Amino acid sequence: MTGEVGIDDDFADAGTATFDRERDLSIRNNIRDLIEQMTRAIGRIDEGNYGTCERCGNPIDRKRIDALPHALLCLDCKRREERVR
Repeated sequence: MTGEVGIDDDFADAGTATFDRERDLSIRNNIRDLIEQMTRAIGRIDEGNYGTCERCGNPIDRKRIDALPHALLCLDCKRREERVR
């Protein structure tokens, strides 16, 4: 499971196994991130500030909240964040 190819391993099989491990790790990380975002959104509901941008404090557009209930940033702040990455 180290990603190394053994003597009897076919390179294509090793490549497939590596791809599968990377895909599984990516899915696991995405799920973990989504759970964290949902937990933060639930916390904001409890605090009474759900639906406001964590960065600028402006309201998050209703359509954005409907599409992404865990959204923590308004669209403008999210776009700025995406440009920095």
